[in-house]
Amino acid sequence: MNDAHAHSYRCHKKPPPRKKLPPNDANLQLHVLRAHLPMLLWKAADQRDPPEEARNIANFGWNIESFAITPAVSTVPVAPQALLDVASCSCTAECKACTRCSCNRAGLSCTD
Repeated sequence: MNDAHAHSYRCHKKPPPRKKLPPNDANLQLHVLRAHLPMLLWKAADQRDPPEEARNIANFGWNIESFAITPAVSTVPVAPQALLDVASCSCTAECKACTRCSCNRAGLSCTD
């Protein structure tokens, strides 16, 4: 994000809440892959076997560990630092200390 974009966010009276920020490109790509897999399977529902390309779900944004299948998550930062500097959360004082806080789950610190 360049300085002009960061400046436009700073000019607003209230910065955007972090929950409403769009996903970064890497996480969006993983989400699209996960959405594409059921589409492949649905299209082949009248076939005896799933399509060859859909047999390894690890290629579609999923992690397979032991008996658990979990969505893959990108290690790329959730947003450019310039945007995180001006974005705010809507956490309450009680929420900031709990594990239900979306900021805590995302590994971000709550803003005042």
